[in-house]
Amino acid sequence: LRDRLRHQGRLPELPDGWGRTAVLRQAGGSSFGGDYVVSNRDGDRLDVAVVDVSGKGVDAGTRALMLSGAFSGLIGAVPTADFLAHCNDYLIRNNSGEGFVTAVHLSVDLATGEYRIASAGHPPALHYDSGTGVWDTSEAKGVVLGVIPEMTYASVEGRLRPGDALVLCTD
Repeated sequence: LRDRLRHQGRLPELPDGWGRTAVLRQAGGSSFGGDYVVSNRDGDRLDVAVVDVSGKGVDAGTRALMLSGAFSGLIGAVPTADFLAHCNDYLIRNNSGEGFVTAVHLSVDLATGEYRIASAGHPPALHYDSGTGVWDTSEAKGVVLGVIPEMTYASVEGRLRPGDALVLCTD
């Protein structure tokens, strides 16, 4: 399970001038859990989502593996602004009362640096502004996935300049 989740969570190659790193470390020394990453690059558009399935251990890891396949398919197939709403719809249809999911979704235009962040009950994204040397937390907020049907998720927008960074994290 661990290897399959990590394989699915590999970030795509980016053009010159862009960097990316994904680090997954499970709490308590376990080899896998309910946290995972899905991503897609289509030309100058990069989409990344960090997801956390409720629960612990093998149960959360098994659910994470199943959902990572579904969310990985959605991230490249639906409009960026609707990704979390589609994930929510999928969970409402297929959840069987197994708990909720939190997620944060980042979409970056690699040509301009403009980005959008949307959240579904997930810890906020962090933005480092290299011009000021200040870290700020994103104001993107939304309801966890899989609980309320037909949710919409508002996003916040920003722009990355050379030297800036965005951090998506989970608990």
